[in-house]
Amino acid sequence: MGRPYIRQLDEMTAFRPSSAILDLQVAPFRRSQSFEVEARRSGAWRETLGVIAAARSAVGTDDLR
Repeated sequence: MGRPYIRQLDEMTAFRPSSAILDLQVAPFRRSQSFEVEARRSGAWRETLGVIAAARSAVGTDDLR
């Protein structure tokens, strides 16, 4: 995995059950995704949605599917 925080997470959870590791890795993506959905539903400006998308990209949660 190419993201530094995911590599660190892998090292910290190396001896944990694989289901726990998956849940921890997917949590940042799910939270940022739900935040973006909530912003869209509330009618956030395009610029605001762009900032959210850029932030997701910066931390690597835009492609953690």
